[in-house]
Amino acid sequence: MKLIFKSVIILFILFEIVFTFKRHFYFPVDGDLPAIVLPDKSYQAVLKDPFGMNVLLHDSIYSAPNRFFTHWSMWIYFNHVPQALQAFTSPVNSIYYSCTLAKTLIQFFIIFLFAVYMTGKKNIFHFDNLLAVSLIIPFFQIFGYNIAMGIIDHSISYTFFYAYALSFIILFFLPYYLMWFYDKPIDRYNIILLILLSVWLSLNGPLDAPLILIICPIILVISFFSESKLRKNQNGSFHPGEIIKRIPYDVSLVFSFAILCCLYSFYLGKNNSENLWATIPLLERYARLPYGLYQQFTIKLGPPLLLFMCLVNAWIVKIKFKDSQAKKLLKMLKWFGIMSVIYILLLPLGGYRSYRPYIIRMDTIMPVILFMILYYGITTMFILKQTAFNGKKIYIAAVTALALIFLNADSSMHKYNVCERKSLDAFSASTEKVVLLNAECSVLSWEKISDPQVSETRTELLYRWNVTKEKKLFYQK
Repeated sequence: MKLIFKSVIILFILFEIVFTFKRHFYFPVDGDLPAIVLPDKSYQAVLKDPFGMNVLLHDSIYSAPNRFFTHWSMWIYFNHVPQALQAFTSPVNSIYYSCTLAKTLIQFFIIFLFAVYMTGKKNIFHFDNLLAVSLIIPFFQIFGYNIAMGIIDHSISYTFFYAYALSFIILFFLPYYLMWFYDKPIDRYNIILLILLSVWLSLNGPLDAPLILIICPIILVISFFSESKLRKNQNGSFHPGEIIKRIPYDVSLVFSFAILCCLYSFYLGKNNSENLWATIPLLERYARLPYGLYQQFTIKLGPPLLLFMCLVNAWIVKIKFKDSQAKKLLKMLKWFGIMSVIYILLLPLGGYRSYRPYIIRMDTIMPVILFMILYYGITTMFILKQTAFNGKKIYIAAVTALALIFLNADSSMHKYNVCERKSLDAFSASTEKVVLLNAECSVLSWEKISDPQVSETRTELLYRWNVTKEKKLFYQK
C-alpha cells in the first residue's frame, strides 16, 4: 500500500513540475532584465565593484551597491543559458525557456529546502520528503492567489531579487534548525561554507540583509535567556558570563559575522541611487502600512486561509501533544509571529517605490508568507506522523481539502507573452535598421517604446542573444 501511495505522490510531483514549467513559459520579459543583463551604464558600477569599495572610499552613489550577487547571478545566467538552449530551439524561444528554467529551478529548490525542514531528512527520494513536497506544492501559486502570496514572481527579475535571494536565507538557517529541532550536530566543515554564505547574503537581494539583522540577534537573545532560565532552574542562581559560553560557539561566530556583514550592507545601501527615484515622508509611509497589510490579506482567499490552518495546527499540537518537539513547535509559532511583526514594522524604513504605494506588496510580504508555508508544512508533517492522534482521518480530510482549494485556484494557464513573442519574431525577420513593431504590447519593457533610441539597450541584448544578425532599433506607435 505504501508503495502505491509513494508512486501516486511521485506522479503528482512530476506532473506539477511539468505543469509549472509549461505555465512559467508564457510570461513576457520584464523591463528591468535588459539593463541588468547587458548591463547598461546604471548597473555597470555594481558589477565592477562587488564589495562596494567605491562607496566606502569615495562615497560614490550608484544603483544597487549592496546587491552584487543577484546582479552577478543574472548576468552570468542570461549571458550563457539562452545561447546554450539555442542548440535545441530558436533564439526567441530560448529567451523564454531560460526564464522558465530559472523560475522552475528556484521554485523547486525552495520546496526541497522546506521538505528538509519538515522531515529532517536530506534524501529527496525518501518517502517523508516526497510527502512533504506534495503538501506544500499547492502554496506556490503561479496564477490563482499569486498577487497575494506568490513566491515566484511573473517578472523574472523580481524572481531573482526576491525568491532566488531568499532561498539562500532558507539555506543559511537550515543547519541551525536541524540542530535545534532534530538534535543533529552541525558539521564543522560547513562552518566555513556558512561564513562564506554570510558574505553572499549581505550583498544579495533587498530582503536578505534585513532578515539576517532581525533573525540572528533574536536567536542569540533567545539562546541566552533560554540557557539562563535553564541554569536558574537547575541551581537557583546563574552567572551571565558562564551562560554566554554555553551558547554554541559556531552559532555565535557565524551569526555575529553575518550581522557585521549585513550592517556593512546597510551602510552601502544608503548610497543606492534607486532610493532617490521617488520618495514620500517616513510618517506617510507608516500611515499607508496598515491598509497595505489589510489589502494583502484580503485581496485573495489564500493568505487568510493559510494563516487559519497554521493556527489550527498550533491548536492541535497544543492540546494533543506534550513532547519536546510539540513544545518547540509552539515556541516556533510565537517567534515566527514576533519576527513577522518586527519585519513588517521595519518595512517603511526601506524606502518607497511608486509601484508599491502601500509599502506592502506580494514581494515585500514574501518572508511572512514563507514563514506561514514553512510552519504549516512542519506542523502538518508532525501531526501526520503521530500514531496516537485519534482524529487523524478528519485531519487528513482537512489537509486534502486545503490542498485541493489551492490547486483549483491555480489550475488555469494564461498565455501572456504571445504578442511579445510575435513582435520579437517580426523584429528578427525584418531587414530594416529601425523597425516598427506591434503596439498592442510592450517588448522587453514595462511600457511601449515610442522612441527608437530608448530601445537601444534591449536591441543590444537581442543581438547578443542572436535574435538579430545585426544591430538595429525598434519603436511602437
